[in-house]
Amino acid sequence: MHKISLIDKRLHTADADRASIYQTYKETGIDGLDYSFFAFTEKNGYEPNLFAKSSEEIIETVLKKDKELLDRYGLLVCQTHSPFPVWRYGEDEKNKYRLLENLRSIELTAYLGCRYVIIHPITESLRYSPAELRERNIDFYSQLIDTAKKNNVVICLENMWNSRNGNIFECTCEDPYETNDYI
Repeated sequence: MHKISLIDKRLHTADADRASIYQTYKETGIDGLDYSFFAFTEKNGYEPNLFAKSSEEIIETVLKKDKELLDRYGLLVCQTHSPFPVWRYGEDEKNKYRLLENLRSIELTAYLGCRYVIIHPITESLRYSPAELRERNIDFYSQLIDTAKKNNVVICLENMWNSRNGNIFECTCEDPYETNDYI
């Protein structure tokens, strides 16, 4: 059984001292982590529009050294987390890039030796009926299936919630029946 360190904010910046952080993981018995692709933003010191590059270019410029460190410290990537949101109403150009982010996340997950990528569903439950939201999500996830199969990566749906005026309410894949229906 692996002891997983979930999302660690110290790893979100491009200039993070990963060797030191991974060494601490190893010393404390943590042997796996959730690798966060959603942190690969310009704000965190990464190149703008990084996911517009090929997976090979991203591996060479960003992931190769990190993978070497993970291997050196005997750490497994147990799951990855793709960027989110995956889609937003009225943002057609950004939505094309968001799709690319998720396709690249699947490919990069495989490079890290991991089989599981968490990809959030579309959560515009205040704008769409449950049936419309399901249709949009099925369309979105369908665009990822071939890449996931090719890379032997499992797409994990995240159960989501929404909030308005400080109130939390159910959203996409919030119960096992709905989640099973998506699968």
